[in-house]
Amino acid sequence: MILLHKNLMIIKLNHLKKVRKLILDFLKKFEETSEVNNWSNKHKVKLIGKYLKGNAKFWFEDLLKTNYWLVKDFSKNAKDII
Repeated sequence: MILLHKNLMIIKLNHLKKVRKLILDFLKKFEETSEVNNWSNKHKVKLIGKYLKGNAKFWFEDLLKTNYWLVKDFSKNAKDII
């Protein structure tokens, strides 16, 4: 049983390495294309969503809607709940 678990972990790790490489390859090609076409960062943000699919597209679209909390958003007098 432990051997099966280790094999699954190796498969997952290898899969993650492949996914990471695909992501980095995509970003490199996108950046190269943006340089050739002289795209501004604002233009790149508008365009990149058109090239994403599946979970990547969902994540990116959700990212644009997310409001992140900053340290300045918290009161200096805040107390721990615990």
